[in-house]
Amino acid sequence: MSELLNNHFNHRKFYQESIDKYSPDHIKALHWNSKTSQEKRFFSIQRIGDLSGKTILDVGCGTGDLIPFLVKQNIVPAGYLGMDLMPEFIQVAKKRYPKISFICQDFFQTKIKTNFDFVVCNGALNVREKDNMKTLYDFFLKALSESTTGVAITLLKECCHYIHDENLFYYEENKVEKFLQKNFKNHFQIYSDYADNDFSVFLYH
Repeated sequence: MSELLNNHFNHRKFYQESIDKYSPDHIKALHWNSKTSQEKRFFSIQRIGDLSGKTILDVGCGTGDLIPFLVKQNIVPAGYLGMDLMPEFIQVAKKRYPKISFICQDFFQTKIKTNFDFVVCNGALNVREKDNMKTLYDFFLKALSESTTGVAITLLKECCHYIHDENLFYYEENKVEKFLQKNFKNHFQIYSDYADNDFSVFLYH
């Protein structure tokens, strides 16, 4: 099995187990502990810039809850596309938000026909793989090519006082910062003020 296919298998297996345990419309099927936990990440994501009147590609959108969160904050994007590997999540998203566009596809293998202002990814790269930093690099490369303004992602943070799930990957914030400095000339920001075990990375054009 190729590394790419193996990574996809890991992701599908990881989420399929939680879908089978809880049902696809349950917050814990997405591996959020609570709605509050999810919305903390959404709040951080929206700090990348003024999203009102902008277009957004939401990679690993789950059940599509980012867009109604933004609207509650009086942030109304000009366009939005949610993308996820899991058909069960996309089915829930389409049922909940029938006027919003969602597709069940793999971001890394999908050729986007039009660029978006922003590409965002909320926790979808936290599943443990053979080389998570390589996947993060590939994500940023593709996300920059599909966006015109910036890329935002939330990542689990290495914290010694948290019990770690062996199926998840915990990023070291200082290593991610050095990784960005080494591999990208783009301006970037890192925020870790919203949760003890999570941080956000914003990479700009």
